[in-house]
Amino acid sequence: MKSNDSTKDVKKFNNPNALLPTNMQNVTPTIHDDIGQSQGSGNTADAEKYNNYTFYGDVFFAFIDVLGFKKAFEEKAIISSYIESEKETSVQAPAYDKVFELFFDLINNSNFYNSSKARDRYAGQTSDTIYFYTRHPNILLDFLKIFSYLNLFAMSLGIFFRGGVSHGSLYVNQPHQFYGDSVINAYQFESDIAKNPILLIDDFTTKEITKLKECPSNFIIGTGNKRNCLNPFAFWSCNYKLGSLVQNIEAIDIRPERIERILNEKKTKHEYDARNYDKYIFLINEFERIMKNKSDKIVGGNYDYQK
Repeated sequence: MKSNDSTKDVKKFNNPNALLPTNMQNVTPTIHDDIGQSQGSGNTADAEKYNNYTFYGDVFFAFIDVLGFKKAFEEKAIISSYIESEKETSVQAPAYDKVFELFFDLINNSNFYNSSKARDRYAGQTSDTIYFYTRHPNILLDFLKIFSYLNLFAMSLGIFFRGGVSHGSLYVNQPHQFYGDSVINAYQFESDIAKNPILLIDDFTTKEITKLKECPSNFIIGTGNKRNCLNPFAFWSCNYKLGSLVQNIEAIDIRPERIERILNEKKTKHEYDARNYDKYIFLINEFERIMKNKSDKIVGGNYDYQK
């Protein structure tokens, strides 16, 4: 899969430490069947010459899609075609721009992105997709903690994510030009396997993250079908704060009752939509599970939630 920073849909990150061939130990490439050849170490020069991509065999890749993005803008275009041009600004798609802007700010101000100690990580956005990759499980954990906050912020605006995290190989030319089974598997998690607005995580990645002492309990949960996903409400239920992960950004006060209202509105809207109804039931059930404890202190917002 290739993502090109030259497209008009992409906003660049301040990225002094991208995953480039010079930043990571070089690995003798084996060109897999997905590009039509199988070459071993005896043909290393030919493999490098073949497409100028460098192979890395140990990468965690997150592929995260914004749900409803295309439909929202199609509906906006239809409505706009029926109203006067000077009134067009009154017709707004959901606040995707606010979500993406916060994503850019969180990543550019994150501790792991500004550190000189670990160089191999990169985040990007193209159209309605955000992505992140690194070789280090501790950096991936920090990214997922930050994403959990972004996920709640998006929910508070009626915007939902679905995605996957996979461990595997990655071929890199420029940081935004890549392909490999880590990308393909993460994409398949999002497009083919995840039915709900969740971030599925493969078994290997789950083991690598949960054995870290910095990983909170209940940060990764089971989906009920022997798969694992990021707890959709981890920023509330797990004991960490945004200030430990990013600089110059204070957590916005995201009220649980607002999320609850939006989820119930979505449930009502899609009551007769078999494809979408169960998505919001899943989130409502997870929300109620998180809020069950009488003394729940919502760590991210520093307030108590009373049902």
